[in-house]
Amino acid sequence: MGPAQVGEPFAIGEDLAAHHMLERLFAGQLLVDPQALAHHELAQLLVGHPRWGRQHQFTHAAHSEAQRLSAGAEPHLGARTMPNLWNVDQLKPEPNIVVPGETVPAVFWNAAKQRAGKVWLREKDLGIWRSWTWDQTAEAVREVAHGLMALGLQPGERVSILSNTIVEWVLADLGVLSAGGVANGIYPTDSSSQVHYLCEDSSSVVLFVEDDEQLDKALEVRDRLPGLRKIVVFDMEGLHDLDDPRVMSFEALREQGRAHRVANPSALQQRLDAIDPQSLAILIYTSGTTGKPKGVMHSHHALIVSMRGYQLNIAQYESDERMCFLPLCHIAERMGGEYFAMYTGSK
Repeated sequence: MGPAQVGEPFAIGEDLAAHHMLERLFAGQLLVDPQALAHHELAQLLVGHPRWGRQHQFTHAAHSEAQRLSAGAEPHLGARTMPNLWNVDQLKPEPNIVVPGETVPAVFWNAAKQRAGKVWLREKDLGIWRSWTWDQTAEAVREVAHGLMALGLQPGERVSILSNTIVEWVLADLGVLSAGGVANGIYPTDSSSQVHYLCEDSSSVVLFVEDDEQLDKALEVRDRLPGLRKIVVFDMEGLHDLDDPRVMSFEALREQGRAHRVANPSALQQRLDAIDPQSLAILIYTSGTTGKPKGVMHSHHALIVSMRGYQLNIAQYESDERMCFLPLCHIAERMGGEYFAMYTGSK
């Protein structure tokens, strides 16, 4: 690829090294590959290019580095060096079963017992990272599962989750599955009419919602959902004065679960033992571009095979760290994020 002029388009795929440099610039992971850094004309192009310079909104650091490199300076190394950024040698197949279990909740509970006080989940709250150990996660999931049983959830009944990607999404999902239910995710950007369709089509009996914004959608359509027995709200900020017998807080559900556990200490284990690996675990709805969305049915067995298959291709370990970047109702984040991290122990 020859030097490109500012303002003219260029085919990124024509030069792999230039492509890598472009990706690093956009990610703010600055430029540790000397071969890619040789393309100073690309740095000059990106600084002033009317399309790439504005469309991708460089971070201040990336923009400054691009200007510096275009003037012929040597790359900054040291603190910005990421030697494993493009190192795929560590992605070796791992054929051994990391955590035993033939259903999703079986893997979770075995993993929680195995990893106990180690950190699994982290979420930033008001600028501060909040960590969840496996023990803490297991306790919350246990309470959610018992709470759902207290609400009358029967094995095989469907529960929907309408929320952004937050820790409570994971707790609700694993609680539903542990109680023998089927979990269905709904995109937080969906309209009230879409929420109605997805709850109706899945025959959801319980709906988890993130906050007052998502609750408004549910309240708008619940009278047309006779099978919906309860709405559970994760974040009750702005809803403390709400008095509705069909709506409860997530904390109230967990409290109800604690009471149910005391009265029925063996109920959860009985539900776990009764789950057939071939039975339905989750529903993932299609986008609906060619018609109404359709619920794709994933069994526990299929998800377990996928978890183990991931480990044969892109093995991860407890020392690895990852970040959720998609809604958890998307199969890529649900499978490749939540469930694969659950299986491997990556944080």
